[in-house]
Amino acid sequence: MLKPHKPLIFVDSNVLIEGLLADYATAKAVVVFARHKKIKLVTCEQVIVDIETELIDKTSLYKEFSGILHCWEEMKEKIYLSIVPDPPEAEVLAVNKMYLPLMRHQADIPILTAALIMKPQPDFILSGNRKHLMPPN
Repeated sequence: MLKPHKPLIFVDSNVLIEGLLADYATAKAVVVFARHKKIKLVTCEQVIVDIETELIDKTSLYKEFSGILHCWEEMKEKIYLSIVPDPPEAEVLAVNKMYLPLMRHQADIPILTAALIMKPQPDFILSGNRKHLMPPN
């Protein structure tokens, strides 16, 4: 009998942060599905750096965030998060030329590039920042 296909989903930092911090959110459902091996999550090194920088900043500002880095490390393990390398600069430049008119936030181009060039290709790219991935009005 064939195993059912588990969707491979490339996730942006906001999905993982919301999945970590929010009790009731769409991103929390993504984390739960990954923990139960219904989907496979992947991201790139830059997303991990962005998340950890944000969490460290929050830890320094708010006492209630003191254990958050430990929770983040646990979550990464429990959801079986795969991490692909950041893309080469030449690939980023090529994607930049193709997608810049559709992107409002140029800092997301390397992350989009990582998703577009990874093998196997993800079934979906998931971000909570719709405004960063849509053309200006």
